[in-house]
Amino acid sequence: MTDTRDGQKYKTISVNGLTWMAENLNYAGSDVDSLQKKESVCYDNKAENCVLYGRLYSRAAAVNDASCAFGDSCKLGDGPIRGACPNGWRIPTSQEGKNLKDFVNTYAKRLMSANGWNDNVGSDTYGLSLVGSGDLYNGEFKNLGIAVSIWLYSQSDEQVYFQLNGANLTVTTNSYKFFELYNSIRCVKN
Repeated sequence: MTDTRDGQKYKTISVNGLTWMAENLNYAGSDVDSLQKKESVCYDNKAENCVLYGRLYSRAAAVNDASCAFGDSCKLGDGPIRGACPNGWRIPTSQEGKNLKDFVNTYAKRLMSANGWNDNVGSDTYGLSLVGSGDLYNGEFKNLGIAVSIWLYSQSDEQVYFQLNGANLTVTTNSYKFFELYNSIRCVKN
């Protein structure tokens, strides 16, 4: 799939009835006023990290609405919503994240790429090729090569995301409200 906004190409794969991007989104926004331009970063602010890991986005940038800033409830309806995703794609819902977690169960390695992890390498059985892109937590970059956190859409005032921890091989869906998070995006096809 080619993102017509910037020409970047992404592999895609069908897993458990949904077509997912098989790479993290790396869309930096199209102008200085876009939320993606203001509220997305490469890990450690190094452009080379975006090549393998994609960008990390605030929740507002992920859903492409400033009213969903940290600490605010998203009032965008039940979803699904396009957010930062290319045309024809959207942010996965919290239920879709839970469905993926349940589908994978305890087999985290089946989602993990053979690259982008410190300790364990994955078998990537499902072709989703998750990489340990880390996150930006309370202003600090953390978990590169250890975990990937992917935004899920929820109207809640809490930040909701899917997480694969490569160190202990767990897959969870989480909600968090104490510090602002910047996570990866994996879009699903409409």
